[in-house]
Amino acid sequence: MEVTGTEGTLVAPDPSTFAGDVRIAREHSTDGEAQWETVESVGAEAGRGPAVPDMARATRTG
Repeated sequence: MEVTGTEGTLVAPDPSTFAGDVRIAREHSTDGEAQWETVESVGAEAGRGPAVPDMARATRTG
C-alpha cells in the first residue's frame, strides 16, 4: 500500500499479513530521487488484531 501526500510518501506492507517494513520518503534529493528510510514497527509483530466481527461479538457479550 502506498500513500502519497504533500510532504512525502509512505509505503506500508500488505495489510493482510502485517509483515514487512514501513518505508517513508520525506524529502527528495536534488536529482529527483526519493530518500527512503525504514520506520521501526511498533505494536503487533505478526498476525491480525481484533477485526470488526470480533469487536461486535465482544460488544454484544459484554
